[in-house]
Amino acid sequence: DRSGSMQGQKWNKAAEALQSCMQVLGQTDRAMITFFESRFQDFAEGPLPVRELLEDRQFNSIEEIGIGGGTEMRPALKHVLDVASKC
Repeated sequence: DRSGSMQGQKWNKAAEALQSCMQVLGQTDRAMITFFESRFQDFAEGPLPVRELLEDRQFNSIEEIGIGGGTEMRPALKHVLDVASKC
């Protein structure tokens, strides 16, 4: 959730939690990250190997993408479920 209500410490903690979650996954695991606010955006075109995410400069500075917009979770959730059904 990168909506406006996540401004400041909430967003920083959410980004930190995401990075921490990736660090505890196995090296053969893959992860898909979709950000949402008034619209949604995938971090990458599809699920990525965890080791690739952990080595990615943009992922390691994810808090810099910031926040904006409203909280429109439904379209993002539908998108994620559609992608997951194809994996």
